[in-house]
Amino acid sequence: MAKLYRQIRAPLERGAIHFAMAIIPSLPRCGVLALAKTGGWLGYWFDWRGGRVGLANLDVAFGESKSLSEKKRILKTSFITMTRTLIDTFWFAHHSTKRL
Repeated sequence: MAKLYRQIRAPLERGAIHFAMAIIPSLPRCGVLALAKTGGWLGYWFDWRGGRVGLANLDVAFGESKSLSEKKRILKTSFITMTRTLIDTFWFAHHSTKRL
């Protein structure tokens, strides 16, 4: 089962990367930011394993000094920032001097 998963996953990941390389550089900056925010929110809501790990790490880092809602806000922001960094990698790959 794991082997089949890897065989299916690899071509899908390659396809997603090629799609991102073709589409993201043509977006305006506001489109990149909107895509990052949407992707970050989706990651936060659907990556349950990553969310659990993130909250556990925030518990270790902050203990009882931050409430659960504050930790969740930090985690959501982290997902958005991580997504923006990934998307910016594709966006800045073209016309990087102009975009800087």
